Amino acid sequence: MNKALLRMIVMLLCMATLSFTMSIAQEPLTGQWTAEWKSEANEVEMMLNRRSEKFGNNMSSVNLTPDKLQGLTRTQAFSAGTSVNFRLVREAGTLTCDGWFKEGKGAGHWTFTRDQNFISEMRRLGYNDLTEERLLICATHDVNTRFIQELKTPGYDHSPFDQLIAARIFKVTPAFIREVQAAGYERQSLEKLVAMRIHGVDGAFIKSVQASELGQQPIDKLIAMRIFKVTPDFIQRMKDRGMKDLTIDQLISLRIHNIAK
Repeated sequence: MNKALLRMIVMLLCMATLSFTMSIAQEPLTGQWTAEWKSEANEVEMMLNRRSEKFGNNMSSVNLTPDKLQGLTRTQAFSAGTSVNFRLVREAGTLTCDGWFKEGKGAGHWTFTRDQNFISEMRRLGYNDLTEERLLICATHDVNTRFIQELKTPGYDHSPFDQLIAARIFKVTPAFIREVQAAGYERQSLEKLVAMRIHGVDGAFIKSVQASELGQQPIDKLIAMRIFKVTPDFIQRMKDRGMKDLTIDQLISLRIHNIAK
């Protein structure tokens, strides 16, 4: 066998391998879904389940307004039982669901198809390691390029992907960032802003603490106060009992040890 023919065979094998690898990489993700249409809250609570050899059984949940689920109607959801087919269309891709709904509850299978334009835009923004799983997360929680661009204005560009997702889930918006800065706190890490959102440290709470004798406090102290329910009302009740000039750590200790209710 001459060298030219050998090189051609090797090249063809490499191309075939590359083509096969790309087809596997682009294979849509699939899984199972369950959902409950909550009338009082006007939202659909969806649970997505997916099993993979690498990560085992993965579950995630998201609450959506009904209008986000294209093709699903309230009549179908609360029927005596009917087959359904609907889609969640996001910038990152489309989640196509089929299955069954009865009396407000449903279940079935889903398929996720990524959007190549989103991948290109994300690469332009510096996010090159977008696996299919990450793209699914972006679609589920509506992490889009507009949100990422909005975070650039207050200086949060090139944030780690996991922090970006957390910021989206817990609504760390430019408006919230401005609210924190207006209360006297300069640039905080995205991770700390997420923690503030999780525990309810917002502008109103910060102002209530500032209006008390405690004044301006570090963010970590404010988060701890929220976690252990050290509210201005609690502080006043302690003062009424003769416990004045207590530090935040002392007030937290009272809460932890259930000394004062």
